Amino acid sequence: MMQSVWQTSVRLATALVVMLSLALLHAEPSVEGEWSNTIPYNNLEAIHSTLLPTGKVLSWGFGGRNTSLWDPVDGEFTAAPRPAVDIFCAGHAWLPDGRLLVVGGTLPGGGQNGEPVADIYDPFTNTWANGDSDPNNDVPAMNAGRWYPSATTLGNGDVLVMSGDITEGNVNRLPQVYEVATNSWRDLTTARKGMPLYPRTFLAPDGGVVSLTNWDKKSEKIDVTGTGSWSFLDYTLDTDLANYGSAVMYDTGKVAYIGGGYDPTANIALMDIGSDAPKWTYATATMAQPRRQNDATILADGTILITGGTSSGASFNDPSGAISQGELWNPITGQISQVADSDQSIYRGYHSTATLLPDGRVLITGGDKSEGGWVSNTNAQIYSPAYLFQGDRPIVTSAPSVVEYGESFLVETLDAASIVDVLWIVPGSATHAQDWTQRANRLDFTEVAGGLEITVPSNPNEAPPGYYMLFLVNDNGVPSMAEWVRATVVPEPAAWGLFLLGSIGMARFRRIR
Repeated sequence: MMQSVWQTSVRLATALVVMLSLALLHAEPSVEGEWSNTIPYNNLEAIHSTLLPTGKVLSWGFGGRNTSLWDPVDGEFTAAPRPAVDIFCAGHAWLPDGRLLVVGGTLPGGGQNGEPVADIYDPFTNTWANGDSDPNNDVPAMNAGRWYPSATTLGNGDVLVMSGDITEGNVNRLPQVYEVATNSWRDLTTARKGMPLYPRTFLAPDGGVVSLTNWDKKSEKIDVTGTGSWSFLDYTLDTDLANYGSAVMYDTGKVAYIGGGYDPTANIALMDIGSDAPKWTYATATMAQPRRQNDATILADGTILITGGTSSGASFNDPSGAISQGELWNPITGQISQVADSDQSIYRGYHSTATLLPDGRVLITGGDKSEGGWVSNTNAQIYSPAYLFQGDRPIVTSAPSVVEYGESFLVETLDAASIVDVLWIVPGSATHAQDWTQRANRLDFTEVAGGLEITVPSNPNEAPPGYYMLFLVNDNGVPSMAEWVRATVVPEPAAWGLFLLGSIGMARFRRIR
């Protein structure tokens, strides 16, 4: 009997040691990453967050004429100029030269009354196009107001703008294309359509733009040539996905729609919008819990970080189902793993944003709730993924700042032999659980003397012109610091002389850097 008690005690002690060991292992940053302490965010709820090609983050929230710049290197905030109008609830997308086109917003008086003005922010001069005294720099107004519109950069650097309320319940049905070269709008008059607010849209390799979900579960593609036309692709697998799920283009033409729905789903739905007949399929794994109002962020190694949101569908933005634990989806293996918990006292739901930084960390900020009294999160946390604790980073000695489509370029590094993956990722510009710019390409490369020879996609529709963060990933899964590289189209020479190439090219692609 004594022996039995002793054996039982030993077994219990052994089990306890194993459990503690597993818990300690699970708590290791090299397994699940690590969150920073909560930091104040300049007394601003960052409902809109954009990583600029300067490395700083531009943010704004309610009353969107108050903007702020945050430097992730020193953690300091600096002043940003006020745009011409309230850009709260605007859409935004990149222009080829690194400027940010911001479309629509909120008219004075609030509500769902859309602002017809568009504006352009220049991160290199810290100015708005409509903010100076020279009317020749102003961006013309759109056809009508847009509150919650989408904005999608096209393969030639122009931007498609769709949807957004003119007044509450009166959605703007006219898609328009902002043409960079002429600073003007082209109306797609034969493609008028009522659409959800903030439709999740992505550029396809054939130059069309796919709207992932309509009110009636349709996924459709718009042809932006001429006056425009629509074609049907497929029905979504889950219902009401227009309601606050996140979408990313994690590789060329490959889109993942993560969570969403009035009755939240734990599914990840996949579509290859570059295929001849795009169809929705489910990923092999599901999230540990359903989510809506969540964020999804492409990381420096190509995995997808899923953060925040609520598992409850009891109301539009129900904090009772708040989710603090993040998840990591690997598109290559199809696996999902749990990562470290963020601050459980802070609800990162509606109006939260998540932005990949050049050093591979992720800025998580914003979010609010109205239940039990209004709470607006004017704070942030920074998530350091597990790959930052798994060994030394590859080091880039030099890389070109500008590359052309279809060319190969040299990145000098002494770590070339250990590199197993090369990605470039568009800097994030996120709001309301969506980021229309969020896309990555895995680039072909070969090891050569002195480094890596990397090939740029030949089709600009697969990687629109503009700035990218270039990451080298080694055989330990550790990414380099990002190198800023700008993809550009070489203007064709004018028929009446190569000596005019520079001026014509600069007129066609303004402010190339």
